[in-house]
Amino acid sequence: MRIASLDVLANGEPAPGELHRHGPIVDVVLRGPTGEAVSGKGIIDTGATMTCFDEVAAKRAKMPVIRTATMGSATHANVIVPVFAGQVEIAGFANFNPEAGAFGAQLGDSIVALIGRDILSLTLMIYNGLQGKITLCI
Repeated sequence: MRIASLDVLANGEPAPGELHRHGPIVDVVLRGPTGEAVSGKGIIDTGATMTCFDEVAAKRAKMPVIRTATMGSATHANVIVPVFAGQVEIAGFANFNPEAGAFGAQLGDSIVALIGRDILSLTLMIYNGLQGKITLCI
């Protein structure tokens, strides 16, 4: 079993309050099938059924659109979105290829991926709010 323990930091120091304020945000790299890569932040979202890639980042990584799908979110219902084929590497720890593809979304604010339950179902995640840590195991 591989384990990644990720401290949430502020100014290089452990900051448990940051995990509460911003949620579990991890470093990610998106990769298209040709190897083009885009680095940024990914937010772990246990409320999301599917993983989403920022549309601009997915296009920069040269990910192909494999189909379209209807997506609903907290702010929008029944929106037609592109579905991208590509890979997400989480915190230099593990690579995941969402089987059904990743929904395109406008994430912004340096967030390039929203990690949904399709990927989280393959891991054990421990959210330690007291210490400001996220632990992922595969």
